[in-house]
Amino acid sequence: MLADRRLRGDDESATVRVLVLVDDAPAKPVVYQVPVVERVLAGASPATSVIGRGDAGTILIDGPHDLAYTHALLAELGLDAGDFPTDVLAGEQSNTSIICRSPSAPPFAFAQEFLPDVEDAWRVALRAASAHADFTSGADALGRATAEVHRDLARLFPTVPADAAARTTLAGAWIRRLAIAFDEVPALQPQRRAIEDIYAAAAGEVWPALQRVHGDYHLGQVISVPGRGWVVLDFEGEPMRPIEERRAPDLALRDIAGMLRSFDYVAGTLRLARTGCRYR
Repeated sequence: MLADRRLRGDDESATVRVLVLVDDAPAKPVVYQVPVVERVLAGASPATSVIGRGDAGTILIDGPHDLAYTHALLAELGLDAGDFPTDVLAGEQSNTSIICRSPSAPPFAFAQEFLPDVEDAWRVALRAASAHADFTSGADALGRATAEVHRDLARLFPTVPADAAARTTLAGAWIRRLAIAFDEVPALQPQRRAIEDIYAAAAGEVWPALQRVHGDYHLGQVISVPGRGWVVLDFEGEPMRPIEERRAPDLALRDIAGMLRSFDYVAGTLRLARTGCRYR
């Protein structure tokens, strides 16, 4: 456990906690935030929401299923909890989405388009490469779709000049990521000087305006829709990075680099398959 944060709530019989936990994966441990409500056994919520036992005869309840957590969370956000029912949104991978049914707030909903019979670009490209089929037209259409997405992002979100401060910040991020790559893949060390020279050359070029980008762009983020072509998905950026960083304007070329790397992964996947190697 990395941290155990207590949230202030209006229910004196409950202790609202947010546990920050790290798993025991040997390679790349993942950090999780687990909201729980600690109560004495007599005041427990239904058994389906109990996830464990605490000290001194208490039990731990899955936070979103207990109203004490909802009220404490709203208070943390500076909102009045009010006296209205709440539900946990079902059918998700995560059960931490809470629906607050306020009688004074107008109802709202959102619609999401369903695209049947689709296939992601990774499978399409991998199949083409496996069959030695020409993927030129598919790659060209993908490039055009990418350009259209970048034009839309530049139109819908603010763009900023790539001034000296912005360039220094982005170049610093390149160096940090490069250091991580060298640490995790020592075999890259012989290429260090060449990569650093390329970074230095890029930093000295004239940059276009910085804009909102996809941020996690690869073949798995694009689907082939019959009769429509390539459709780009998942614009939330890299999930493990802070939201402020994901929203920050960047070079559109970052997405291009991500997609080119994804094409290289296709070739690498086939090469490993031919040699009988497995991913580590």
